[in-house]
Amino acid sequence: MRGSNDEAPPEITEELLQQLDEVIDKYKSDPNLTGYYICDEPYANAFENIAKVIERIREKDPSRPCFVNLWPYFENEEGDNTPEEGDDNYLESFIQKTNIQLLSYDRYNFYNLSDDNEEYFKQIARIRKKAVKYNIPFCKIVQAVGTNGTSVSWDSPGDGEHLDWRTPNKAEHRWLVYSSLVYGVHGIVWFHWDCCDWGVIENPDRDIIYPSIQSINAEIDSLKDIMFHLTTTYVYHIMDNPTDETGDSTNIYLEASDSTDLVVGAFKDENDNENYFMLMNKNYEDSILTNMHINHILDSLLYFDITINKWQDVPFENDTTGANFIAHLRKGGGKLFKFKEKKATNIVDVNFATADLKLNNYPNPFVLNTIIKYSIPASNTGNTVYCNVKLNIFDIYGNKIKTILDKKQITGDYQLNYSGNNLPKGIFFFRT
Repeated sequence: MRGSNDEAPPEITEELLQQLDEVIDKYKSDPNLTGYYICDEPYANAFENIAKVIERIREKDPSRPCFVNLWPYFENEEGDNTPEEGDDNYLESFIQKTNIQLLSYDRYNFYNLSDDNEEYFKQIARIRKKAVKYNIPFCKIVQAVGTNGTSVSWDSPGDGEHLDWRTPNKAEHRWLVYSSLVYGVHGIVWFHWDCCDWGVIENPDRDIIYPSIQSINAEIDSLKDIMFHLTTTYVYHIMDNPTDETGDSTNIYLEASDSTDLVVGAFKDENDNENYFMLMNKNYEDSILTNMHINHILDSLLYFDITINKWQDVPFENDTTGANFIAHLRKGGGKLFKFKEKKATNIVDVNFATADLKLNNYPNPFVLNTIIKYSIPASNTGNTVYCNVKLNIFDIYGNKIKTILDKKQITGDYQLNYSGNNLPKGIFFFRT
């Protein structure tokens, strides 16, 4: 089914599909059947076969999904789709050919001698981009155990350095989960090997691994009823990895006073209200306590307390540019927040004929992202202005490319973190 790096698998024939029919007919009435596992880590030359199998299953049992776990290093797989997709050809080709209902991939990034976390974040950003583009939920298989220093190969005893993983500790297990949730993942699968003496069953770390994962699974269980109904809109890293920014734009922008290494994920609810965000601590060696600033003047700010399954108040102070609050995050941990904006009082409705937004952006020019800053001044009589702010992008010919902000705001200074990774190279104008 999955093919190999240099050889396509045999074609799936009608005779083979009829054998598949027998399996489906035998089990499709079983209430314990969740879905159909197809294959693991297929090469691009297997996509035609996978598409045939998925199509047949949908004909026979349309109510259940099919599951394919994708090759983890797909940035090296070209696929056979449009050349401008670059490293994403593998994903793009798979989605278009199979019309899959759930994306999945695995990544095991904790080694005995190093961690490959930079590539880890690049990869989740890539698959998230496709999940958002095609409105497909995605899950991730993460590393439960290591190989205990054993270097083993599936092919030959001398070729096994790529399996030299260490067993993550509890903070690293937590890091794997919250680095997934902040990107909008809707499913976590804990991977362990079921052979040799370094799977979970025979692992000498078993008594450490089990309670660690059980505890973190309880956190996931607490969050699931909320996060299943949220849609990821934007992800960015406060300190570094700007190429990991994913999304067209967001109305939520947060800063840490001491440049703490955080990931911010913005979410919207089923009514398209983007008033949820998650903060994730990228450091799995130390907890953090940091001052945060959000670019909204708040009426309320809450975080979801996973220990009691309730929303709890977060103290904050508003200023002219937004609100300040303190965030405490465990090693590798994350927190889900929601907020309400403060409604303006003593306001004067105006339009842009009388409200100058003083629009600018930095850096300019930019490659992937820029911060757009603008101010809404008070009226000539000193009253607070309340107006509809609409920011558009135009090309050099005056054609509107997209609207990146459309909301009512009051007098104050604002900034919008904008990623232009979906724009072609060229000159563009921000206009109100």
